[in-house]
Amino acid sequence: MMMMSSTTDIDTDAHPPQAVFRHGVDAWYPAIYRHIAASTYGTGMDADDLTQDVFLKAWRKIDTFDGRSSMKTWLYAIARTTVLNALRRRKIRSVLSFFSEWSASFEPEGDRGDGTAELRHHLRLAIAALPESYRTVILCRDVDGLSYAEIAAITGEAEGTLRSRHFEARKRLRDHLTRNGITP
Repeated sequence: MMMMSSTTDIDTDAHPPQAVFRHGVDAWYPAIYRHIAASTYGTGMDADDLTQDVFLKAWRKIDTFDGRSSMKTWLYAIARTTVLNALRRRKIRSVLSFFSEWSASFEPEGDRGDGTAELRHHLRLAIAALPESYRTVILCRDVDGLSYAEIAAITGEAEGTLRSRHFEARKRLRDHLTRNGITP
């Protein structure tokens, strides 16, 4: 099976997983960091530390990578597990995510004086109110741009279930924002 990553041009059949990993780290690190930062917003957890943990775990377990999914998907699965375990240890079940139109709100930027900082704050709080399964699908699909197939590989859930959950998550987020006077 020839597996090509969308962010690297190394095929996993011709190169050992260690080479593919080394080649892709620079491309994958920012996306995994954003995913973790969004997932842990408001928890006091350090996204930098968790991101480093993900890549350290991946490197230590690189021999277990079997190529059934892309290495990017494999890293997202490790990131998801790392975050969930960290949240469980602290007894916090809050993973944040975002609509694609507002995905930039998880990017570092200062207050531009146009109300975007306040909007970002309200959106993050609204997302924090979503159940974990909804937050995960919103984050993976809308923020990270992953396909339903990739999300299914990460979560182990059926694509149809994820599509339904994604629709419901967006509806709940819109309703929450509207109730709080914010027009999405």
